[in-house]
Amino acid sequence: MTPAEAANIKMEVMRCYRGLFLDDKGTLKPEGEVVLRDLERVTGCTVHSLPTDNDGAVDPYRAVANLQQQRTYVHVKKMLYGKMTELKRVTETNQRK
Repeated sequence: MTPAEAANIKMEVMRCYRGLFLDDKGTLKPEGEVVLRDLERVTGCTVHSLPTDNDGAVDPYRAVANLQQQRTYVHVKKMLYGKMTELKRVTETNQRK
């Protein structure tokens, strides 16, 4: 897959996320807001402490699992609010060749 093809695919995925969550003005739809708040809660993005076991020691496995869940939430937010300018530049540069 060429960089231009990968950029086109990512732009299409971003458009799909935005179509589901955002209205024509680029603001969050009420349904999208509910889903984002739920994802924020479920993925633990609002928790700012490390998971511990019964003895109070940090549980490294749960900490890694929490980080992975939080990355999912961050990915969704990036798809909604990330910039497509670099992706567009890659595809336009490739089209000129």
